[in-house]
Amino acid sequence: MYIHWTFTLLIIWIVGSHFNEGGDSSSLGNRLVFLIAVFACVLLHELGHALSALRYNVKTHDITLLPIGGVARLERIPEKPMQELVVAAAGPAVNVVIALVLFLLLSATGNLPDNFDPSLISESDLGLNLLIVNISLVLFNLIPAFPMDGGRMLRAALGMKLRREVATRYAAGLGQLLAVGFMVLGFFYNPVLMFIGLFIFLGARQESAHVTRTEMLRNVKVRELMLTEFKVLKHTESLRDAVQHLLAVEQSDFLVENEWGKITGLLTRDNLLRGISEQGMDVSVSSVMVSAIHGIQADQPAMSVFESLSSSGAVAAPVMEGERLVGMLTLTNIREYFLVRFAVELNKN
Repeated sequence: MYIHWTFTLLIIWIVGSHFNEGGDSSSLGNRLVFLIAVFACVLLHELGHALSALRYNVKTHDITLLPIGGVARLERIPEKPMQELVVAAAGPAVNVVIALVLFLLLSATGNLPDNFDPSLISESDLGLNLLIVNISLVLFNLIPAFPMDGGRMLRAALGMKLRREVATRYAAGLGQLLAVGFMVLGFFYNPVLMFIGLFIFLGARQESAHVTRTEMLRNVKVRELMLTEFKVLKHTESLRDAVQHLLAVEQSDFLVENEWGKITGLLTRDNLLRGISEQGMDVSVSSVMVSAIHGIQADQPAMSVFESLSSSGAVAAPVMEGERLVGMLTLTNIREYFLVRFAVELNKN
């Protein structure tokens, strides 16, 4: 689990606004305890997604807590509609359970008011405030728009009758329509709604683009996209030599081999330029290359490799057949493939 650095800014803002309002240390403690409790609920929400995904052998890379909520970064989104529906619904279901437990506890202890007016609840009423928060989390996440859980649930429901790409297009379209509505309302009533609308609009567009890329790479193998003609540098060559190669060939990233011909690293253009500015032209390639690289097999699915490269921050990888180097795959190759496919689709239309 990770706590995003912007979470610190949220705490600073809460403390600053509290003292600016003339509050005492006791009420500040109540606010901070409430904040921790809220994010505990958010964490349990994300764990609901993670544990339900594990049921379908989908691992969770990590969970990050942000000031606006949490993000469980799954290894992949289950493509079977019912599985995606279960995983998406698991998060809000956790908040429903938390809200139900809080409701029963407050009722049993006599702390549930007959006139349930949120505006009359004080900061010290931790249980009541948490109840409201969990109900709000359920309602907010059930908005049928990406990247909320409701958008994924809608896509899963549509996917039971439609192709995944078509279901995503409909769900994303509805999400963007709702987003525009939020932004219009926010312009006239509450600026926060404008921020929410923008968040939904961008999330819907990103999800639609992701699924489009997935469909484009479906059944495509690495060997179909890899470079077969490329320059490999010796680890003893200097950055001066690397610059000459950079200018001589249409290639910006270079695999690096040792004296036995084994690939031991990757020299990216960024590493090359940084190395020149910090160490000069005469240092060896091995001193600035990325050494932690992993080879991929030519028959691997291109989509899984693209996601792996993107998430790891790598820009290229050697392509192997067994132990033999047969090619090089770069993110640039894959993106150019997307551009070609987009052009083909536009021509069809």
